[in-house]
Amino acid sequence: MSEQRHHPQLEAEQARDRRTDMWAWLAVIIITLGFFLVDIVSEMTDGTYAGDPARWHQFVFFDGSSIVVLFALFPVLLWLTRRWPLSLQEWKSVLPIYALASVGWSGLHIAGMVTIRKVLYPVLFEGQYSFSRAGGFWLELLYEYRKDLLTFILYLAVIYAFRHMAELRREVETARAEAGRSSRITLKSGGSMIFLDAHAVDWARAAGNYVEISAGGKMHLARITLTALDEQLQASGADIVRTHRSWLVNKARLREVRPTGDGDQIAILQFGEEVPVSRRYRDALSLS
Repeated sequence: MSEQRHHPQLEAEQARDRRTDMWAWLAVIIITLGFFLVDIVSEMTDGTYAGDPARWHQFVFFDGSSIVVLFALFPVLLWLTRRWPLSLQEWKSVLPIYALASVGWSGLHIAGMVTIRKVLYPVLFEGQYSFSRAGGFWLELLYEYRKDLLTFILYLAVIYAFRHMAELRREVETARAEAGRSSRITLKSGGSMIFLDAHAVDWARAAGNYVEISAGGKMHLARITLTALDEQLQASGADIVRTHRSWLVNKARLREVRPTGDGDQIAILQFGEEVPVSRRYRDALSLS
């Protein structure tokens, strides 16, 4: 019998994926319960105005039974999105799968909540629970599916939002580790990856969701925050300092510092570039 091989890196990634999914599950619970509480308050208010202040009890039972089943079925969505992940390259083939899955997921939800209601309704209230109302069984089924489809889409959006944030954090950590090993920084520019010698960076300036970087006589525009870039540069060992909330400067390029007359200063770099130095970051340049 062969021994099972362990891959620490793979196991670490799988553990991270599980943590991400657990956070998504927690977010879904909080969001759903938030809507639930708002609806309860509204139902209590409407019942009071209608002269039936106790009707919210049944509302809590009906919606509560639905929510319990939704939470129990959430792992199905986690499995679905791992098995058939939605991407820009494969969305045309994945969307039909999701459409069919929404029908099956809704069917499980309806079956679960109807079972709970049929079992518990006679115990908690008078009479029997009936799924079909005046419109008939199929109309009721369509009504429930319409609501379930919106919930299905919302839950998928939460799952993918948390996974996207986790992937961004993973990219930042990987880039920081790479900078520490090789003194190179890794940047995204459009659909390309840029690798720069950290010590060749002259300065960097925030530009909306991007950062302009001057390095080796060339200009680069990267999709990264100035803080994330600063972390990469610090990990690489480059002598980079922040002189302003929107600027980073390589101290080796510093030629002169001049006062501006309003308490701030201007740093002059070796090629004549002028960089603002705010009072908050003045100590980074060892200025008095």
